[in-house]
Amino acid sequence: GLRRSGRSIRAASFLRTMKTTKIRQRVRFDATPLKVYHALMSSRTHSAFTGLTARIATKVGGKISVFDGYGSGVNLKLERGKRIVQTWKPIEEGWPEDHFSEVEFRLKAKGSGCELDFIHRKIPATLKKQFADGWCRYYWEPMKAMFERG
Repeated sequence: GLRRSGRSIRAASFLRTMKTTKIRQRVRFDATPLKVYHALMSSRTHSAFTGLTARIATKVGGKISVFDGYGSGVNLKLERGKRIVQTWKPIEEGWPEDHFSEVEFRLKAKGSGCELDFIHRKIPATLKKQFADGWCRYYWEPMKAMFERG
């Protein structure tokens, strides 16, 4: 049967009325699309560039956990060296615990490097700037530094 606790009705109502938005970012890396894909999808490499534990399944339907469990989700689409689509949910104040967003990483060769088109959909609108800054600070900058070191 359907549970009708006050909390679940309030949560469902809040999610229907919560304004969401998306972030689009384009980033260039001095690495091949396959190396960028590997950095995002390898538990070991992801842990190395963030400095925090990552457990990333490499198959569609597999679970992901990054930043010592701060972010979690599931792989929806994987095209090796080209595209990653995942559900994504952080443990963050202002982010409803049962709300999943979606991240998409599109990779393509550009000169000797890689261009990443990134889209983060269904973010609570009040958190847009925080997450836009966070992707740069905690992903793109450390990834660029890692690729520069070789």
